[in-house]
Amino acid sequence: MSGTWRIATAGALVCAAVAMAVVAARSDDPTPGTVGAGAPGVSSGQVAEQASPQARPQETPSPAATLTTEQAAALAYLREEEKLARDVYLVLSGTSGDRRFTMIGRSEQQHYDMVGGLLATYGVPDPALGRKPGAFTDPALQDAYDDFVQRGSVSREAALAVGREIERMDLADLAERRAGLPQPDIQAVVDRLAAGSQRHLAAFSR
Repeated sequence: MSGTWRIATAGALVCAAVAMAVVAARSDDPTPGTVGAGAPGVSSGQVAEQASPQARPQETPSPAATLTTEQAAALAYLREEEKLARDVYLVLSGTSGDRRFTMIGRSEQQHYDMVGGLLATYGVPDPALGRKPGAFTDPALQDAYDDFVQRGSVSREAALAVGREIERMDLADLAERRAGLPQPDIQAVVDRLAAGSQRHLAAFSR
């Protein structure tokens, strides 16, 4: 009887050890209630939050919300002002025969495109959209274009004088509007436009 009792006791101890090992192993396994998708350290609630767009809505404010009405208007004005220079130089390149207008006109196209990129970034409506060369939304710029073309078409000297006048006008407007446009990306573009206008002015003055 004592031998049988020892065998039974040993068997019971082995079973208890196996049961404890199983419990310990289960506690280390990821379960739906503690860890999700086999990713240690991530709770089931976190997995559901990542999987459901309603749980964590990705709301980003519209870039246009970062501009005031005045800032948006200033940016739109710069877009048409660059169009003005480009369109006038396009005409004067033919009437004056001076290749400087062709070269600087290409640079004005780049300036025009740079401001257009800012309009797209900040969601500002493009006033030049669908406008042919020589056509402007701003009445003051329309009058300026007509006047520049009329005066600049008289002679080569008159065309160069108009070119200098346009670049000085651009520099003054850029300086005025830069103070009201503190956004770093906008100021970087404004500074590039101003540097270009300085070069254009020097070229027309030679």
